[in-house]
Amino acid sequence: MNNTVIEIDTADVIIKRSVRENHGDLQSLVASIKKIGLIYPVIIDKNNVLISGNRRIEACLEAEIMTIPAVRLDLEYNSPEALEIQADDNLCRLPFTVEDFDKLINLKKDAIQTNNKKGIISGIKTVFNHKSDI
Repeated sequence: MNNTVIEIDTADVIIKRSVRENHGDLQSLVASIKKIGLIYPVIIDKNNVLISGNRRIEACLEAEIMTIPAVRLDLEYNSPEALEIQADDNLCRLPFTVEDFDKLINLKKDAIQTNNKKGIISGIKTVFNHKSDI
């Protein structure tokens, strides 16, 4: 199966059907997209019909994001392969546990401290390497 990663206008993505009747609360996804952009591309068929990513499309529309990344597959949206991709995309996710969130918070704290130390060290080096005209 051939695929291509493209940038596409949200208005050009055709939504013919969605397996999910309820997209759930999109506010956290909208906030995430506004903050860091759409990280995971939607999946479309060769005619720009959405295979997977309806929540992402809805959140991008709400966030007023007009261009998004998409993986265009060389197949029809209603083919058995496309339906398998849609099911796989939705069923293979495993939500974070409390322990996962704790670990993520600690990793982020460590990353912030490391970046702050690098900034302080860089600042000190700049001060001591500065050549004075005196």
